[in-house]
Amino acid sequence: MHGNNQASATYVIPARTLSGTPRDVVEELDQFVESLLAFRQVVASEHHGSVKVAPRQNGSPPTAR
Repeated sequence: MHGNNQASATYVIPARTLSGTPRDVVEELDQFVESLLAFRQVVASEHHGSVKVAPRQNGSPPTAR
């Protein structure tokens, strides 16, 4: 076991139910992902560099099948 001197924290992220047309669902997913990325940056910044902030990915979004 490795020593871990980082403080522990608990975050609750509520589940989402997505419904509507495929376009509506994709828009909701985009908003949710943006919110999660913003939250990730807040959490990472609280740990002053012990967590790296991932760069935004500008790839193609997944398509519904």
